[in-house]
Amino acid sequence: MIAPPAGEGWSSLLSPTVHQAYVSCYLSFSYAFNSTESNNASPDTSLKVFLKVDNGNDRVLLWQSNFAPLEKLKWHIVNLALRRIRHSFQLEFQARNGDLHVSKYHAVDNIDMNSCEPETSSSGGDSQCQGQFRCSNGNCITKRSVCDFEVSL
Repeated sequence: MIAPPAGEGWSSLLSPTVHQAYVSCYLSFSYAFNSTESNNASPDTSLKVFLKVDNGNDRVLLWQSNFAPLEKLKWHIVNLALRRIRHSFQLEFQARNGDLHVSKYHAVDNIDMNSCEPETSSSGGDSQCQGQFRCSNGNCITKRSVCDFEVSL
């Protein structure tokens, strides 16, 4: 992701739609900042992460970088608890370069959502999925839903 020069707004990176997240869900990612100037990032240079819900018009700021002491080319790791989200959503990463005369960029890497699937049931056996496919998390889905690239509960 490369932030545009000042006055041109924000650069955004948008995740695929996630249908829902469960109680132990968290987002992790790494980010770094670089600039051609010798000092640290200016206050109007920032990186933000938003949660965009269903229609894409509503969003909530989940995290914002604090660039006051940010060192150039140093990777930082962020872990954000997303917890339970009962509706479809997307994650949006936004970056801004606050100075038109200085070349700056933000790098985002290793974006991962962890422990976001439903908890597995410890009771029952294969009889619970009779005539269906049992997923690795223990949930049952119809056989025609296997490999349809949709999240099934």
